Amino acid sequence: MFKGLLSGFHGAPGREAGVDSEMPAVGHGDVRCIDVKREFHRLRMGRISLEEFFTTLFELQEVLPQDIVDTITQFLSEKKQMEKMLDILMHAKQEMPTSAAGNVSVRMKYRVPWVISVLIKDGDIKYRNVIAFDSDLIRKYDSFFATVSQSTDPVIISLVTRTLTAVFKEHASKVIDVVCKRNASYKFAAKMALSIHVYYIARLLPNFLRVRDPSSRKLFHYRPASKKGFIHLHNCQIYDILLQQFESAVKLLYGVSDSGQEKNGLAVSDTCEDLKELARANAAQEADRLTNSVFAVQEIAIRAVLTEKPDYGEFVSDATSISALFGKAHDYLNVFQHPDSLMRMLRVAIRVVKLHPDQLLPLQSVLECIRTLYSLFDDPPDLEPFEASVSIKRQSKDKLEAMMLDLLPDLMDVLDCDTGKSIILGGKKIAVLGAARFFLIEFFATALRRGGTEICSALVNNGLPHRMVMLFYSHPNNSLLHQSITTVIENCFEECETDEASLLVARSFLDPEIGLISKLFDAVGRKLKGSESHLSKPAYGYVLRIAEAVIDLLDETQGSRDLFEDLLDESTISMVSKLHEILLEEIEAQGKGSISKVQTYMVRQKQGEAIKAPLEDDGDRLYYMQVIAEQTRAAETSNPRVSVFEFLGLSDNSEESESVSQPRTSVESRPGHARKKSDSDIVVESTRLKPMTNSEAQDRELAIEMIDQPGTISRKKPGRIGLPTSISLDGALNIVGLQEPHTKAKKLP
Repeated sequence: MFKGLLSGFHGAPGREAGVDSEMPAVGHGDVRCIDVKREFHRLRMGRISLEEFFTTLFELQEVLPQDIVDTITQFLSEKKQMEKMLDILMHAKQEMPTSAAGNVSVRMKYRVPWVISVLIKDGDIKYRNVIAFDSDLIRKYDSFFATVSQSTDPVIISLVTRTLTAVFKEHASKVIDVVCKRNASYKFAAKMALSIHVYYIARLLPNFLRVRDPSSRKLFHYRPASKKGFIHLHNCQIYDILLQQFESAVKLLYGVSDSGQEKNGLAVSDTCEDLKELARANAAQEADRLTNSVFAVQEIAIRAVLTEKPDYGEFVSDATSISALFGKAHDYLNVFQHPDSLMRMLRVAIRVVKLHPDQLLPLQSVLECIRTLYSLFDDPPDLEPFEASVSIKRQSKDKLEAMMLDLLPDLMDVLDCDTGKSIILGGKKIAVLGAARFFLIEFFATALRRGGTEICSALVNNGLPHRMVMLFYSHPNNSLLHQSITTVIENCFEECETDEASLLVARSFLDPEIGLISKLFDAVGRKLKGSESHLSKPAYGYVLRIAEAVIDLLDETQGSRDLFEDLLDESTISMVSKLHEILLEEIEAQGKGSISKVQTYMVRQKQGEAIKAPLEDDGDRLYYMQVIAEQTRAAETSNPRVSVFEFLGLSDNSEESESVSQPRTSVESRPGHARKKSDSDIVVESTRLKPMTNSEAQDRELAIEMIDQPGTISRKKPGRIGLPTSISLDGALNIVGLQEPHTKAKKLP
């Protein structure tokens, strides 16, 4: 693991821009394996500090042999050294001032803390074991977050949190036993939540309840719940703290509070030139605080909803017992039972959109959170069947939907607010739907499909089906909108026999006053392609899907036909059937019986979830793989035989890759003729024949002396390494860690 990890230390970006003069001189040149062995020998003898040794590792240009890796790991994983490493990490500062750094990457500015963070997070399991099995080391995290303030460097907070997250995944119970005391005044998670603008904290907080099972690729597959974690977050009143962070960010960004407009915020005010850069930095941090607060609420709520609350009944007589406290904590963390904080977030987000129609970040974040929670009732494939049966099926949404009813008038006002914008498409002026209205349509579509009878009745009474049909035809080019509305109609028609809410919605769509049936006939006679009428009517496939849904609903063999006799007569049913035949004939005439599948929003969303599932805990591996693919394609254009080692900046001395790493020469060798030496050959030959300097000779003598020492394993030849496929990024999207790909894990002794 260490070998693949240290392969990420090559070619530090921005090295040519200069480094801090106080750092060791070895950092100014290329560091090889012999340099690491020499510096490690000096470290053990007390001649250099840990900071200097980690700087050497940062500048490493080669993959270390396994014997050196094992020796370094054994030394650094001792408690004494780990204690020093955590102290260095938690008290680290930026090495170079921003003004002098130029284009240096964030990783270059935090060389030593970055190396420590990567070693603990992605290195050998011994690093994480020594922390998990020592309560004194875990308490260092408590001391760190207790002293964190607004002036604390967010990069340092991120690096520290990444290490704790890595330990948490493998030893959650041991960490919780130390930081989640039953004392209600002990609020470790509350201290962390004050720095919610750091994304890794938003990822760590939900793990107090349940940790995702790394052996499963399912998005909602978790390990057993921690009762102590539930009780701790309840004692911290975590939802209230996240609400405060959300409101604080909204107030600074938009000048909006729960009571209304107060002042101009960073995102909506004109700032003088001298303060623009500072304002942008502050706005970015507050935007992260806003989105991370909602994300943390969503992930905590999902874990709480998927955790069955035992029915203790009369067996729990002691209110202070862990079972009774767990029951209270479960009710608080389940947003369907305690929706106050989430609904207050929604209220503030609506107020922001009303005052600033173009500022959609709060509303989008909150609506997406609610939609994600409702998606659990759609029996997603990433959900474990057992958890779906014992928790989701028994879940009541009455309290949440009762509070949403109070906000429906405000949401309808936002839906009715036309953007007034338009674009030119195909020579015609097309009205723009607007992101705010699209988010609301998706949210309402979810509520109509999976909401209770009361919320569906309120939406119908407020005229939502009529608004949906009007938007469906007034925005004929918005396939994302068409997909959402079509899915609602199909779902309600399918479930109307068994679900009272679906029957109510289905009847509202078929109401003659809404005109859904009559508008279907507008599609008759329209060509599939090459017609100007294509720009004035919805996508052909969605119209066909609605017509088929109506036909299936009114099929005489189905018992649902009797439910709509008062809305549809025989002539209307006959016309719909005739319409369906015409549509199919046009499709056969234009596309020979097939119609191309539209890459709809729902399909793209599912693909995004499939990508997100394996990447959620390991960092942005996809980003790194895309970079590799782009670089490889670019390299193949000029040099088809380029190796991955050339791309990564590594030197590979193994016999396996010697033939691969040889570059293609411009002049091909022929039998009986020697290839003419190129300029590069002359440079290489002159370098090889150049005599060693005094420093190089001393380094070689020191290396021989170290190898000959008793108990030291001789240096092994570096083997061929695999392509790194897992990384982590910092806040500035700089690569801050690599993992060795898909290799079999070694068994611990």
